[in-house]
Amino acid sequence: MRKYFHRTSQPVVAVMAALAMIGLFTAGAIAEPVKLRVSWVSAPSNLISLMMKKSDILLHAGKSYVVEPVYVAGSSPTITALQAGELDIGTLNYVSLPLAVQNAGLTDLKAFSLESLDGGEGCFSAEFRVRKGSGIKTVEDLKGKVVATIGRGSGVHLSQLAMLKKHGLEENRDYTLIESPFPTMKALLKDGKADLIASTSVTSADPELQENSDTLFTTRDAFGGPVALSFWVVSQSFLDKNRAAVVDFMEDFLRVNRWYTDPANRQEALKIFSEATKLPTSAIDAYVFKPGKDFCRPHNLALDPALLQKNVDVVRGLGVVKADFDAMQHFDPTIVNEAAARLQ
Repeated sequence: MRKYFHRTSQPVVAVMAALAMIGLFTAGAIAEPVKLRVSWVSAPSNLISLMMKKSDILLHAGKSYVVEPVYVAGSSPTITALQAGELDIGTLNYVSLPLAVQNAGLTDLKAFSLESLDGGEGCFSAEFRVRKGSGIKTVEDLKGKVVATIGRGSGVHLSQLAMLKKHGLEENRDYTLIESPFPTMKALLKDGKADLIASTSVTSADPELQENSDTLFTTRDAFGGPVALSFWVVSQSFLDKNRAAVVDFMEDFLRVNRWYTDPANRQEALKIFSEATKLPTSAIDAYVFKPGKDFCRPHNLALDPALLQKNVDVVRGLGVVKADFDAMQHFDPTIVNEAAARLQ
């Protein structure tokens, strides 16, 4: 019988076995994608919830990373989840980032990508509306009136607080504050139970509200410019270990952001959003992905640290953020920059 192998010395066998094991471990490490647990609060402001609906345009998903969108009901639970290690990338804003760093001890957080911008050029800014014929023409006219907000400490409340304080009005002394969810705001205004209500892109598209109320001011007015409504943060320790996967994820997400915000894709995008939320297309057509009626999602999702600092300084002046906060110390532009450069 002819032999097709020959005996190899034991040292050579040992070396070959070791090399084979190294190869196996290396292949396994390369093949295993990094799991990215990414929070979202509301759609379509947070497009991550719709990202995998466009898996056909993603180059790296399932290869270098897998994404798990995690619904979290607001910034405070997001901070808690980041503390507990239940999230890898969190959605925060101009007030929750300094609170996460200063109060929750998440000192190595880095803001790296904008998600949505309130009051950007040609985009929607949250509105604060009064009843037509109420006689309220200026912020000063709110003295002695009832102001409705969605919750103390919310972005809506901070916008109201900033604007009213700018015009010399203080809660309890000059006006009464009540809390209400967005869906009941219109009824409060109509029934005379509130004199100023908050309205987001969803409720502002309501024809009845438009007919029976006027916008007194916007979030942009209150902050003196655009507001970083939501952005992503990641810990430096996680980034040090998984930077390549995060950049790949960012590259894919930029593709998704550009696709959803391209007017040529709007009808398909509305259909996807409708199917995901169970809302009829007719109910969302007036604002979702509609220029001027929806929040901004810039082409490269680059977060401006100067803008973030300006937003933080406003809430610092209100006493919500208790200590000075340097936005540049918690900002990393390199992830978005590298991802965007790949798409040029």
